[in-house]
Amino acid sequence: MKHLAEGMYDYNVWANEKTLNHLLTLPEGVVRQEIQSIFKTLHDAVVHICVVDEVWMTALSGEFNAEMKVDFESKIREISQLSLEELQQRYANVAAQYRIHVGALQDLDETRVYTHPAFPTLTASYAEIVMHVVNHATYHRGNITAMLRQLGHKGTPTDYAYYLIEIRP
Repeated sequence: MKHLAEGMYDYNVWANEKTLNHLLTLPEGVVRQEIQSIFKTLHDAVVHICVVDEVWMTALSGEFNAEMKVDFESKIREISQLSLEELQQRYANVAAQYRIHVGALQDLDETRVYTHPAFPTLTASYAEIVMHVVNHATYHRGNITAMLRQLGHKGTPTDYAYYLIEIRP
């Protein structure tokens, strides 16, 4: 049986894909239109979600180190150049890495220490980190929905209940 964190990660992938697919339907230019919000553009919000997912994947694989802050900033610069379609593919690759890595773990409730270059040291289980990734993306999908409304466009429903309705007969 899947661990709750694995099931929630599946939901996260579904919700991010649904959001990306919705953004791809918008008129050209909307995704990079600057507005006064938490992120300058919708594209920036998607980049942020993707980069943070990549950083935590690195942490889960045990490669978190002092250079992560520099790496984070360079990843943002690099990924910011990608089109939405390219971001979607990159996110799909990261999601596949998560599924492989998390699926290979013997115990998702095992804890380990994460030393972050800018934040205090964190002791957390693998499952807690996965849940953090899910929660982080959920928070920023909410930002994306608010930004869409600010730009005069509708969002797309990504509530967990919609996911359950879609995946269950």
